[in-house]
Amino acid sequence: MNTNVVPKKPRGTLILIVSILLFVLQDILVAVFSLFCGEDSGLAPLAVVYGLAGILGLLFMLPRGGGSYIKPTLRGSGALWKVCGWLLLVDGGLIAFEFVERATAGENLAPVPGWELRIALLAIICLGIGFSEEGMFRGLINNGLQARMGTSFPGAVGAAVISSIVFGFAHVTLEDFAEPIMAAQAVLKIIQTGIFGFAMVAVMMESESIWPIALFHAFDDFILMVPENGLYDVSLTTDYVASGDEAVATLIYYIFIIILYLPSGIAAYKLMKRMEYPKRGAFWHWEPPADVTLPSAPLTVLADGAAQPSATPEYPAVEQPVQPSAGTPVPPVGVPVPPQGLASSQPQQARDIPNLPEV
Repeated sequence: MNTNVVPKKPRGTLILIVSILLFVLQDILVAVFSLFCGEDSGLAPLAVVYGLAGILGLLFMLPRGGGSYIKPTLRGSGALWKVCGWLLLVDGGLIAFEFVERATAGENLAPVPGWELRIALLAIICLGIGFSEEGMFRGLINNGLQARMGTSFPGAVGAAVISSIVFGFAHVTLEDFAEPIMAAQAVLKIIQTGIFGFAMVAVMMESESIWPIALFHAFDDFILMVPENGLYDVSLTTDYVASGDEAVATLIYYIFIIILYLPSGIAAYKLMKRMEYPKRGAFWHWEPPADVTLPSAPLTVLADGAAQPSATPEYPAVEQPVQPSAGTPVPPVGVPVPPQGLASSQPQQARDIPNLPEV
């Protein structure tokens, strides 16, 4: 066996293509599940659909060796709090604003009958959304991009930005761009959701698991849905763009939310900058087998991705220092002596040693 043969590394582009195909397949399956219930059919059918979607979010990480990212872990909890803790304060402010708005409008603040069941169903829905979306956008798309681009900090940031933009576009439709005022809202929604996605990417890279970000995503959605869709009988909707009289107010709302989200985006960028690279994600697995001995000489990567040892580098020969013969004057301490003994490709310039008076 040739012990100098190094196993071929996986191709990042191929991993990215497979990840995109798995993403599309998962999205199709979720859409098929959704055909059996609509947004107006109640929370129970939606809990079933999103619960199945959440399971798919975990299962679709298994192909290409992404199983390590679906193991529950507490790693990265500190990074999660530093990057995303601010978002919880923002959520608290939004919830308080909703209650103030209801009180100002003279609406009844008492929860509707059966609110306990509604909140329980919302918890299942939000867990499904958290694991489904994090599994799709961070687990599949971003890890696929990392396999191709995660060799350096700029590449990892580029992968995070691309996956976050895709995540943002998933929250709007082509109909949302029908009018200029609606298109402006849609763009701002993409930016706001993209900042959230960028923060999730940074925490996933630190924790090397989708559990922390999936649980945070679920909790973030849950506390925002509870007032309207849990305590009160407001139907669950995903309309993020308004028209008519509410268009301008929605536009201002998104601008305000983006400003509040920026600190989390900046914290995520700083966290990624402190990481060591390369970071190739969940699907990049390359280790030489135990029975292969890596050559000590540097490796040259060929065009097809294989590697072979380079020529052994030549080092300059070291000669033994020449002992001074009898009668050779030895300069006293403090007088510089020309270097001797090391062979060099450049001839050394001779320097005259001054004649010293005899003592």
